[in-house]
Amino acid sequence: MLVEKYPLALRHLSMVEDGYMNSSPGLPLHYYFSRPHGIELDTVKMLVEAHPQALTTADDEGITPILTLLYRGYMNSRYEILNFIVKSEPLSTILASSLRIAGRGGSFLLQMACSSEIIDSDTIQLLVNLCPEAVIQTDEDGYQPIHRLCQNSSLHETASVNILKIFIKINSHIGVDQFLHATDIDYLPIHVALLNDMSPEFCKALIDACPESVRITCGAGDLAIHAACESYLTEWKCDPTLRRRWRDDPCTLVKYLFEIFPESINVIGSNGATPIQCVSVPAEEEISECENAF
Repeated sequence: MLVEKYPLALRHLSMVEDGYMNSSPGLPLHYYFSRPHGIELDTVKMLVEAHPQALTTADDEGITPILTLLYRGYMNSRYEILNFIVKSEPLSTILASSLRIAGRGGSFLLQMACSSEIIDSDTIQLLVNLCPEAVIQTDEDGYQPIHRLCQNSSLHETASVNILKIFIKINSHIGVDQFLHATDIDYLPIHVALLNDMSPEFCKALIDACPESVRITCGAGDLAIHAACESYLTEWKCDPTLRRRWRDDPCTLVKYLFEIFPESINVIGSNGATPIQCVSVPAEEEISECENAF
């Protein structure tokens, strides 16, 4: 009823205290997608059919309603809403166009989706199906969506592995190997994943997708096995949250890296050490202190 009586209100950016995720004014659709619960498809249909461009209208901080949905929406309602959008015109065309345009800060929508702590593989599959070339879009730091996924250690292991499988499947069709794409500071996805404590299962799948990557040094001069030993393996030793979260022991991943590239055991890394010299094993009392903190 309000929409019918005040249709122009859907185009108006306004400020409502404690009603939106940002401190800048938003559209009604921003506010609706920010709700902690109770997001209904029928209401979304009414709002976007009355003002389709609202989907990709940015607030003063560069946040669009569709990005709000990706970051805040619960999985069931998020997928249902996106599935409706991709099957409806002109909504599908509007969303596809937004996937091709960099937002404020130079990031693209698929990259930002891969950074969300609550994103799921079904949602990513919808976005990739709508705009396959989004998989290899590069932001101002040289990051592609795969790099952002490899940074997202807060995402559940199952979701991250399933999203990775989507990228692996499409890799042979896009003409560019995203797993060999280096950031501006020469970090491949495998380097980013290891340095950000992505799970052993995730990292192994990443290596299987591109075994060549374990032979390439990052910008700092380290191989993947250096990162695995210096940061990844050591953190697992003293962080009980990682031991509870990961399904696999990272020691098996270090062994796997060695089996693929045995000569790496003698390669000197950025700190002047071989991989085996990079392993920092904390004392028993340090491990005990870490465990007592939780």
